[in-house]
Amino acid sequence: DFGLSISKDLDRRFGKKTIAAKMTDVPGHTIGIVPRLAAAGVAFMHLGSNPGSTPPAVPELFTWRNPGDGSAVTVMYHKGGYGTVFARPGLKTALCVSFTEDNLGPPSPERIEAVFRDTAARVPGAMLKASTFDAFARALEREKPDLPVVEQELGDTWIHGAGTAPAKTRRFRELCRLRNQWLESGIPSRYARKFYSFSENLLLVAEHTWGLDVKTHLADEKAFAPRQLEPARKTPPFRRMERSWIEQEQYIEKAVAALGGSPFEREARARLAESEPRALDMRGFSRHSLDDLRFETQTLAIAFDPRTGALCHFKDKPAGRKWAGPGHLLGVASFQNYGSDEVARYLKQYGFVKKNPPEWFARDFGKPGLDARSGEFDYAPVSAHVMEKQGEWLRVLVQLERPAGTAALPGAPGAVSALWTFPGQGARAVLDLQWTGKPASRIPEAAWVRFRPRTCRAGQWQLHKMGQWIDPLGVIANGNRRLHAVQSGVRYREPGGGGVSIQTLDAPLAAPGAPSLYDFNNRQPPLTRGMHFNLWNNVWGTNFPQWTDADARFRFVIECGEASC
Repeated sequence: DFGLSISKDLDRRFGKKTIAAKMTDVPGHTIGIVPRLAAAGVAFMHLGSNPGSTPPAVPELFTWRNPGDGSAVTVMYHKGGYGTVFARPGLKTALCVSFTEDNLGPPSPERIEAVFRDTAARVPGAMLKASTFDAFARALEREKPDLPVVEQELGDTWIHGAGTAPAKTRRFRELCRLRNQWLESGIPSRYARKFYSFSENLLLVAEHTWGLDVKTHLADEKAFAPRQLEPARKTPPFRRMERSWIEQEQYIEKAVAALGGSPFEREARARLAESEPRALDMRGFSRHSLDDLRFETQTLAIAFDPRTGALCHFKDKPAGRKWAGPGHLLGVASFQNYGSDEVARYLKQYGFVKKNPPEWFARDFGKPGLDARSGEFDYAPVSAHVMEKQGEWLRVLVQLERPAGTAALPGAPGAVSALWTFPGQGARAVLDLQWTGKPASRIPEAAWVRFRPRTCRAGQWQLHKMGQWIDPLGVIANGNRRLHAVQSGVRYREPGGGGVSIQTLDAPLAAPGAPSLYDFNNRQPPLTRGMHFNLWNNVWGTNFPQWTDADARFRFVIECGEASC
């Protein structure tokens, strides 16, 4: 909403009324943007995806309607490029969209003349003139063409980039929640300008690219494993790459600094400090056997799995509902590497141009020079400590480590701690997951935490995206059916009412049914297998971080009953 308000401010300043929007390159978006665009007066949106990425299976011109509230925008989608000539039988107005290539400047006069000649040949007899998307949108409003209607989610098949910078994303989400709280309470007028500057800098965090272009500025095909990467990081290309990631992270500090000594700045800094990874305070904890981690509070019956340290029994006592059991664990920490075969398969699956794809496609979406095999494991518990107030509240700390025989996955964190808190009231559990000792590795990898509650086939999972709940089975073909960026989290609703929700404070990426990266397909996710949150990945090879050796922290809240839904 703030981003759209900038356009409104510019309209007021220059006496314009903008009713068209454009997003080039990113293949798709969530349907959650439709109500916000419509509320801001945007009636038309132009999308164009590059010739490497498979676009969602949408018509060239369609009405994108949100089934929740009926709001809609008209969308023109150009596949395999950023524009072309659109002339539809029955429409009096045609549109030629012509841009230079990605990241280049304006066209030359000769190029402009060539565009006019080509358009005149393709639309004989048309009167040609330089125009705007706004003008085309108004022409559509006048002509009222009968357009196909799409009510499905598109998703974004590039969304895995949001998992490449865990610390930046955690801080960003913390500040976004705090900003919403401030807006609900009201911003005093004397701080309005500072708040605007804070919002402006915060908006930059979520932009499309998070660093230098890897294929252009790094162009290395050898240093993948930690032992090769460690010395390479001391060389100028690798140091320059890391500096670009640090530069992007500075938007967070600039946003907070813009609050300029106000009470808002102090609160923001305190919230960020509270969210940082920290050494665990063991005072009050007592060591407990891993083989007998069973407890009860006033509202919950709880047990932990000795193999994974996850919840294997989680019963809402007042409702008599068991949410965890054999094969249905909550909070399994896992890690995986992706091999050369998975990368090659993905390039074949995802490439839009199957024969002679653009030369940059494999360098952007693959890992040139990679020679690795895939592998994965679940972390295993090595110790448990407990602190409780009998019958009221309970805290259980499970220390995890990578199991023996996993040396072939060199980038995995050496130690993971899972601190579970069960408050005295309500069927609720808080998971605070932290890792330490992660080696930097450029081999494609991902860390996950899995939740597979006991559900029934008649129930429904939903994803919270842009302020609304979305059905993960309602994604259009060639959209992203396997990975989503969620706002507050996910929820499962029982046919007769009630359910369970999983709030994710720090990790936005949720994979319904199974962890999913490097596997582009149109199969519907197997939702009975739960929800899987990506904590970190380095899959995206264009403008995103490629390795990390930082400690990290991820917080989740599980809540059962009517309150959760």
